[in-house]
Amino acid sequence: MVDLCDICSLRDVFCHPETSRKRSIEPPSDVDLACELQYLRNDRSQIWDELVESEARFRDLYENSPIAYFTVGLDGHIQSANRYAARLTGYQDEELRGKHILSLYADTQDGKEKAIEILERFKEGEEIRDEELQMQRADGSNFWISLSVNSLHDRNGQVKESRSIVVDITERKRLEAEQIRLARDLHDTVSGTLYGLIAMANVGRTMIKRGSQEDIENAFNRLGHIGQQAVRELRMFLYQMRPSLLAEDGLKNAIEHRLASVEARSNAEINIFIDETIVLPAHIEEALFFITQEALNNAVKHSLADAIEVSLEQVSENKFELEIADNGRGFDPTNTREIGMGLSNMRARAKGITGELKLSSQVGEGTRIKVDFVA
Repeated sequence: MVDLCDICSLRDVFCHPETSRKRSIEPPSDVDLACELQYLRNDRSQIWDELVESEARFRDLYENSPIAYFTVGLDGHIQSANRYAARLTGYQDEELRGKHILSLYADTQDGKEKAIEILERFKEGEEIRDEELQMQRADGSNFWISLSVNSLHDRNGQVKESRSIVVDITERKRLEAEQIRLARDLHDTVSGTLYGLIAMANVGRTMIKRGSQEDIENAFNRLGHIGQQAVRELRMFLYQMRPSLLAEDGLKNAIEHRLASVEARSNAEINIFIDETIVLPAHIEEALFFITQEALNNAVKHSLADAIEVSLEQVSENKFELEIADNGRGFDPTNTREIGMGLSNMRARAKGITGELKLSSQVGEGTRIKVDFVA
């Protein structure tokens, strides 16, 4: 019996007479047509398989991307979102679908207020690139994102929906805030002390011209004292820029080193109580270290405390509490003018480890900061 493939191998002889030396004068037979139909079916099946495989690769790339993707309709409701979008916002996939996109933004000027403006721009067909906004997770915590939006149009050229790309930039914003704080601290401490050093040097030259031995000695004593103060402040400033010490020494030792530099600078009495058996993930230790560092800065520079206590304890199986307390002058927590970027940074650090920062202070009664977290 002749195989269909053997018959189809003769296709050119019957169906493509220009390539055959023996030109057929007969029209294609049923066998020829069956052969052609089989080839078409095979080609279509292969194309379909390739399309399915390509779609599967694209879907896998879309779902497992480290970037959040949203499809949003003209009414502002989310039509679809990838897995990372759900992880980033803290919602389940099914919770996101149908949710209004504005409900995901924080109630801040850089949050919902700015998102409303961008939504109107998208409806007009404008392309949005790298706008920085604040979103809000399901647990109420805020985080920074970079948003880019492409408008999709129908056959009539009208905007029908958007493709939004959301990148988490919370860490970058934290580092920017940290740079600003360090620059401010450098200006407030080291540069101010160096200015005093220069001023005292000028006083010393004046005393030399007058020839008063006692005044000259006092001026140089003061000059030496200011110089030592500048060195201590510079060392403390450089320490703040070396978080690698935390990885090398561990949380307890890193905090002890930090406390030693604070004691040298302020003459404050500092006690530390940290259970050495506590083992925490690196990102949690880093957050606790920077919270402690910021609290100590505030205690020394603003609160003028002469007694500070730092403790870290495990209060239950997986719950922990960090506490920093001082006996300084305290302040009114309801007075927003007294709450600076330092406290905002500490709150952001606490939220970053799904913790909660609690502040209690009263004028003349010192300040107490607690961070409750789970690990």
